[in-house]
Amino acid sequence: MISKEILQKNINQISNISGIDVAVFDSAGFVASNDAEWTIPWSSITEAESTEVEVDGVLYNKVLVDGELAYVVASNADADNASMVGRMAALQLESLIVNSEAEDEKREFYKNLVLGNIFSANVYKKAQNLNISTEEPRCVYIIEIPAESSVLAMDILTNLCDDNDYVTFVDDQTIILIKEMSNADSEDVAESIADTLEADGYIKAQVAFGTVVGELKKVSSSYKEAQTALEVGRIFAQNDRVISYENLGIGRLIYQLPVPLCEMFIREVFKGKSPKDFNEETLNTVEKFFENNLNVSEAARKLYIHRNTLVYRLDKIQEMTGLDLKVLDDAITFKIGMMIVRYLELVDEKE
Repeated sequence: MISKEILQKNINQISNISGIDVAVFDSAGFVASNDAEWTIPWSSITEAESTEVEVDGVLYNKVLVDGELAYVVASNADADNASMVGRMAALQLESLIVNSEAEDEKREFYKNLVLGNIFSANVYKKAQNLNISTEEPRCVYIIEIPAESSVLAMDILTNLCDDNDYVTFVDDQTIILIKEMSNADSEDVAESIADTLEADGYIKAQVAFGTVVGELKKVSSSYKEAQTALEVGRIFAQNDRVISYENLGIGRLIYQLPVPLCEMFIREVFKGKSPKDFNEETLNTVEKFFENNLNVSEAARKLYIHRNTLVYRLDKIQEMTGLDLKVLDDAITFKIGMMIVRYLELVDEKE
């Protein structure tokens, strides 16, 4: 059925245009009104055969759905054009119900589509019945936002979407957007989503997305890719606003490795030690060293330390692990080792 907010909005509009007080009721009682004093003789209305009933100076117009009474529109019977306003309000509510049911069907269709719960042979038939294009290129975006900003984020994204896009909640921290791409670049769209959420709602969001698919039935594969991008991003790109499935790099490989193989690699790289044995200062030094392409002088400048201090810290790591981070091959090995450590930490958290 229709939300109370939509009902209230429509009743307010009808009352403002007609100048007549109007209310809407369902079988449970009051739903929406511009006047809180309304009551309704529900039994008298349901027993009447006519769709328009007057009781004690109040005119009631029935709103039927598939022959069943769904709502009753109440208005002042003594007002000019009360009957016409009541009938128009009832017709408008019937139209809203039809549209609402169509949206519910679309919502259920897209939900089952992304989850892969529809047989490929049935996708086109169901899409045709719902007036959904089947050949437009589409991309699935998963947007993670703080739970307290979920409602505002949904409002912003809904306004950002075109008519042929679909957006819905997964939970209070995750929103899915299925977007028709036309000539749009998928990464530009992701950047635009993140920018708009931050600019309009001061919402820090992380946006992951899959590849663009040309057929509607392949939307589920783009969704799975976006999920993978989000998972890999949580491990290896925590600070990135936008994460593309096509640009996951070595993080994708590590994410797919068996845990025993990862643990064996860590034992080899760190000589039986744990990365937790390195203090925060040492780890920050390594990160900055890698960020500056193994340039000792530049990394030292960014860390506000003397060049020799940085070299000393790198030498200490070499003593502990046997890896000279000033040598490219050893630096790559250490970098991969640290990425695997992050992956194993996430696995431990899940368990």
